[in-house]
Amino acid sequence: MLLPTGFAEAQTGEGEYLVVGPGTLPGAALVVHASAVGRFLIREVWISGSYRSSAEGSVRAIATVGGALRIMGARRTVLQLAESPWNLDAGLRLGPSILFRFEESRIDRNKRFTLLADPFVRAGYGRFSLELAVHSPSVRAGFWIPI
Repeated sequence: MLLPTGFAEAQTGEGEYLVVGPGTLPGAALVVHASAVGRFLIREVWISGSYRSSAEGSVRAIATVGGALRIMGARRTVLQLAESPWNLDAGLRLGPSILFRFEESRIDRNKRFTLLADPFVRAGYGRFSLELAVHSPSVRAGFWIPI
């Protein structure tokens, strides 16, 4: 597979990144987060807007802060291995969520705002990552842009 020059180095290095990508399952979403990447840890501020089409469609906005343990980064450091474009992160995000249903009942209106804890696992190669999480969107892709 041919990749552009610099593709594999982007996520492995320490620094600050803007991550943008789609999310799905259920519905569709746009996910944006800013990440400060270190050798062992990643600190994140995460924003997501999602749309769910169904008989009772909805729109959701989420803003969280959190962090992740860089499993491969810690392994490379402890075992003194060479750098690799592959990454594996496990983390947790905490923050508010607001949900608007298209046809809301009085009970739905009273339950719009929630606080959520969102554990996730993310695998990455170079500037691309794929993330699995508990809260929707449950499957998220990301393209890492150095800032």
